[in-house]
Amino acid sequence: MKTQIKFSLTLRDLLCIIVVFSTLQCTVIDSSHYSGKDNSTNKRVNQERMRGEDGSCYAKSRINGPKKEYLEVYVYNGDERNPPGVEQREFVTRPASTRWVKKKSNKPCKSSDPEDCMVWCMEEVKEEKMNVMVVVDTLVNKKFDKELIVLNDVIKGESFEWREVLCPEHVTTSFVQELKLKLIEEGLFDVEKLSESKELNKEVLLALKRYQQKYQLPIGSLNIETIDHLGIQ
Repeated sequence: MKTQIKFSLTLRDLLCIIVVFSTLQCTVIDSSHYSGKDNSTNKRVNQERMRGEDGSCYAKSRINGPKKEYLEVYVYNGDERNPPGVEQREFVTRPASTRWVKKKSNKPCKSSDPEDCMVWCMEEVKEEKMNVMVVVDTLVNKKFDKELIVLNDVIKGESFEWREVLCPEHVTTSFVQELKLKLIEEGLFDVEKLSESKELNKEVLLALKRYQQKYQLPIGSLNIETIDHLGIQ
């Protein structure tokens, strides 16, 4: 019996390694390891979070992607092969991006709980382009239609992505105070409220959100990108 148990654990470890280093860049995330409660400040974190098997923490953050733009162009509507005053131009209608998708693992799973057999996979969304014959000289060529081309159109549902965040055990009172000081330096937090509370309260989170918006960082959590940008060790 002991030999069988040891073999089962070893097989599971190998499967985890294969999944992590697969071409889909999947990572097993277990929500049962994350209570959603901030133990350091005793405040409930109102965001969906999960902890990976390597101990890292993740949360959904709103991403400031490219804004949708509209460009009016004169699209050639003639049938000449090499018309004068016309150029072929390429427009990016949808930028390349990534998104996290929850999928069933393609590796053997012996658990009776279907959730244990799910993995989060980071998928790449390819850039989409459009080639258009554009009339660049309307004095030379009158064969065109005015059309609006949509640029940087972001796929619906991709505005939120899983990002690595600071784990609850690291959100200490000293960290919160240092965060407040950084936000005060930016003019985003009231210095008079520095000593009012040692918790990561709504006012601090609102100031943090303004900071993230100001510098085009992922919004809505203590993500690693924001912490690094703040210069907090």
